Amino acid sequence: MLSLETPAVQVGGVLVFADHADPQQFYYAAPNPQIARTGGRAMFDVFSYAVELRHSPLSGTKIPDELGAGFLTMGVECTLPAAKRTQAIGELAGRLGRPADTVGLDPIPYTK
Repeated sequence: MLSLETPAVQVGGVLVFADHADPQQFYYAAPNPQIARTGGRAMFDVFSYAVELRHSPLSGTKIPDELGAGFLTMGVECTLPAAKRTQAIGELAGRLGRPADTVGLDPIPYTK
């Protein structure tokens, strides 16, 4: 599991955190999150709605308690390009004095 107790290190331009139990496992923070794309289109949607105002010539315009709301959904790409990942693993292995194939580097498991 990702450990925030040990200080993060910068390797290959990537911020890397250690695992709390496995000395061979590390996690990287998304270097430049971008809006994800699927089928060439950005995964970005805005849905909004409004409540119709009621107007009366005698009593004027009645504004309801709630005028509307909206929802924003978007996909975020948090991956690391393969070349950059290989570079980070090599630099991390060099700092640890171990072969690169013994170092695991995965994205931080974002859940919320």
